[in-house]
Amino acid sequence: MTLNLDNLDYKLPDKRIAKYPLEKREDAKLLCLNKIDSGITHTKIKFLPNILKQNDLIVFNNTKVNNWRFYGNLTTGGKVETLLYERKSETTFLALLSANRKIKENEKIKFKEGVSAIVEFKGEKRFLRFSANKEFENWLSKDGDIPIPPYLRRKSESIDHERYQTIFSKNPGSIAAPTAGFHFSKKLIQKIIKNKINIAEITLDIGIGTFAPIRSKDFRKHKMHSEKYDIPKEVVNKIEHTHSKGGKVIAIGTTVTRALESSYVKNKKIVNSGKGTSNLFITPGYEFRVIDGLLTNFHLPKSTLLSLIIAFAGKKSIEKAYTCALTEDYRFYSYGDAMLIT
Repeated sequence: MTLNLDNLDYKLPDKRIAKYPLEKREDAKLLCLNKIDSGITHTKIKFLPNILKQNDLIVFNNTKVNNWRFYGNLTTGGKVETLLYERKSETTFLALLSANRKIKENEKIKFKEGVSAIVEFKGEKRFLRFSANKEFENWLSKDGDIPIPPYLRRKSESIDHERYQTIFSKNPGSIAAPTAGFHFSKKLIQKIIKNKINIAEITLDIGIGTFAPIRSKDFRKHKMHSEKYDIPKEVVNKIEHTHSKGGKVIAIGTTVTRALESSYVKNKKIVNSGKGTSNLFITPGYEFRVIDGLLTNFHLPKSTLLSLIIAFAGKKSIEKAYTCALTEDYRFYSYGDAMLIT
């Protein structure tokens, strides 16, 4: 296959983008794709315990999304939208800035609670250096909006503070959610465990690299930003046990996939436990060594996420699945429906 960026393209009507979550997490549709014969069946997430088998292992990402989208004003009165995406020190953050004019270096941005920051440039990166303020930590944790994706074309609402997190979220550090995990409720997890299907949790902090657009026509030349992950030893033990019993390791989302595949040590043929960083960009031709199945949402055209699932299932199978999902009125993107590839 010629690795041209156009291979990752498809047309999606705006009405297929899920603007809001369903009332119940597990009511999402589930398209099941057999990557061997491209067979497709349709069901719902709530029936997943009957689809997976005993001794299978499903792995979740327990990262938590920081509510670090803030709205402030320049000294000239102009409005500024800021998204803090990495804390470099107590009062210094990497940030994405959006305003109706170009923001200059050393400009001051004023926020609520008397909080203010100076904009600093370092190459293409933008830093916000906040002034000392006794209300700063309280403002940082309570005044920000959940950074829902821009393609939803709305500001975050009260529902997003609960539903733009998974029920596993406990380790703050991400600017976006591992959305495949949205479909799981406590009730569904209880059914999964009752059916003797094992579960495990890892952490990968999702940064801007996951969503950075691919600009190279030959998309293999795209460079991923590094993201931190942490894989407990007990999870490695569960993976080894699962494979020894003939079970499948099912990654819940592309972030879990990248973390597990990044941690694989080729010369030892094992998954390495502990902390690490991943800049792994999975493209067609990649040999998967850890995961046997993938539950994921439907992704944006020309994205690194779409490249990953094409690598896992094959281009023809994914084209068939996406065409079928459009025909069958599946909901797309973060709050949308899901696909299970095995």
